[in-house]
Amino acid sequence: MIPAQARWERDQLPLLVENLAEVSGVPHAIAHDDPPHAPAGATNLSEWIEAACARLGVEGEPTHCALKKVESELEYAAPALIRLPDGGFVGLAAVRRGRARLITTDLRSCAIPLAALRDTLCAPAEAAVTAEVDRLLDGCELHKPERARRAFLRNRAAAAEIDLGWQIRVPPGSDFVTQATRAGMHWRVLMFVASYGGEYALSLGAWWLLGQAALGGRFELGWMIAWAMLMATSLLLRVVKASSSERLAVGIGGLLKQRLLAGSIRLNPDAVRRDGAGGMLARVIESEALESLAVGGGLAAIFAPLELIAAGVILWLGAGGAIHAALLAAWAATLGWFIWRDVRVRASWVESRMAMTGDLVERMSGHRTRLAQEQPERWHSGEDQALADYLDRSSALDRSLARVHTLVPRLWLLTGIAALAPAFLRNTSESSLAISVAAVLLAQRSLRTLASGFGSIAGAALAWRQAGPLFRAAENLPKRGAVAVSSRTSGCAVLQAHDLTYRYDDRPDAVLRGCNLTMQRGDWVVLEGPSGNGKSTLASLVTGLRTPESGLLLAGGLDRSTLGESRWRRRVAYAPQSHENHIFSGTVAFNLLMGRAWPPRYEDMAEADEVCRDLGLGDLLARMPAGLEQIVGESGWQLSEGERSRIFLGRALLAGGDLVVLDECFAALDPESLELAYRALHRRAETVLMVAHP
Repeated sequence: MIPAQARWERDQLPLLVENLAEVSGVPHAIAHDDPPHAPAGATNLSEWIEAACARLGVEGEPTHCALKKVESELEYAAPALIRLPDGGFVGLAAVRRGRARLITTDLRSCAIPLAALRDTLCAPAEAAVTAEVDRLLDGCELHKPERARRAFLRNRAAAAEIDLGWQIRVPPGSDFVTQATRAGMHWRVLMFVASYGGEYALSLGAWWLLGQAALGGRFELGWMIAWAMLMATSLLLRVVKASSSERLAVGIGGLLKQRLLAGSIRLNPDAVRRDGAGGMLARVIESEALESLAVGGGLAAIFAPLELIAAGVILWLGAGGAIHAALLAAWAATLGWFIWRDVRVRASWVESRMAMTGDLVERMSGHRTRLAQEQPERWHSGEDQALADYLDRSSALDRSLARVHTLVPRLWLLTGIAALAPAFLRNTSESSLAISVAAVLLAQRSLRTLASGFGSIAGAALAWRQAGPLFRAAENLPKRGAVAVSSRTSGCAVLQAHDLTYRYDDRPDAVLRGCNLTMQRGDWVVLEGPSGNGKSTLASLVTGLRTPESGLLLAGGLDRSTLGESRWRRRVAYAPQSHENHIFSGTVAFNLLMGRAWPPRYEDMAEADEVCRDLGLGDLLARMPAGLEQIVGESGWQLSEGERSRIFLGRALLAGGDLVVLDECFAALDPESLELAYRALHRRAETVLMVAHP
């Protein structure tokens, strides 16, 4: 049961959303700067919640899942605004050890078993099959009948869809430090620092004890026990250090992936077209290198100089004195010079590798065209030269890495021990000699770590040149709008464009200047004209893929900053040209229902099936073993150009926008399929903007 004090009503949602935003990591002052208004008059509660979250600097992501997964989903859902089956709401602040912490109406918290929350959410779905389960168990003699009944109910209703409400989270384009703090990365950093420092101190003490025993001839049981205890504790701390380092690397790596993924979908379309498939794949590969190198090598590079400084101070105070410390400084400078050279060699190697990657992908994507039209003797033109250049640069990198990682640290070990020879001859105290030997060994480890760490940092810096645009692009994530509005605004034109101007970055002249267009509900407009006169550019401006340089663009009387890009694209559905559209390697249903909430409801699947049959794709679905659940795309079911075009059209029709924009979608259709497509368009689209060649 949900406690009464943890239950919130609809008119209390602004305060609850505000507190959940603070739980997610938004500072208190920001959250109270512009609080959302009550949703009493909002016709679409989901839109109101998304807009309210946007005003508070967070995202409100609708969440639902199958009944069998509810408990596992709730474990990772917090903070979340959960809608109860009876119309009430609860604010889930955290889940720990099987207990859910809920925000109460007096802004405190209470804890209940997570299973109780799960039972409340699943009760209606299980109630629908209760009679059936009771008839099945009637007359059965069971050891624990109630437990068996619950198990049967869960199994029978396992596929039922449960609405979990909205997950409140910091947007991936927000401050990266805030995201890391919200994910608890600061505690992992503290654990790593503490274990690193403790392990270093204990290692130094163990080597000091061993040196004292060896130089003083005191291999006594007490000394050996003390040394063994120090080493054992040091090993334990090393395990803790490795574990915390890996957990930190995984956590930061996950945040980086989330950020880069968010940025990748916000890249400028023109930049994506300019780089091509090969260039974009090279960026993705470098982003993977950024994650692994920056996180793993960054930690080593941060602490290795501190170790080196500590070793230098110990050498200064030890048997070798200032000369010994100066010798270590000279070797550190030598290592720095080798690292600088290594960075230059690595940059050349990365450049060659990316060029080969881009060229390979472009050749593969155009393979059929090359086979049909290119002369056979030119199929492999330039490949041997590029491979030879890459191998030469790889050999140079290997030699550089050998100098940095092996030569300098080992020569230091020989030099550092040799520099202690005068101290041995002067009969310096055993304690001082032992400390100096330990410092030499620790300095060697520090040089090795420094070489590895800065090599990784150098690789990450080079990877950042390619992945940086993806990271920065996440800062431009679409705003969800400041107000919640209904999906249709009466009394206003569906689309109004006033004096639109747009200029491509690589062109001095504007492709559109002073463009005006007004479309009322029920209008069908055809844009005709020769190639290159801005038809597709206007379509991309209308759909929100591009932002006009100047002018005013309204949908239902509201601009994009008011609606937010998410709701703008719900109003305007778009089917771009086939070469700019894509069939993803998912199911047919996924490719059709991309403009709707996922996973789809039964009604969505039924409508998708109906649209497919209206478009003449019924025979295609009949041939597919799994129907709408058939995997298609790059490695799945092979679709003809006409079938792909009709799926693109079906995707736009199922998006449910007030305006449907079609950019040369019918070029690949035969007359019969074209007639079916026009009929489906007339039945399902009220207002259409169609781009076509004359």
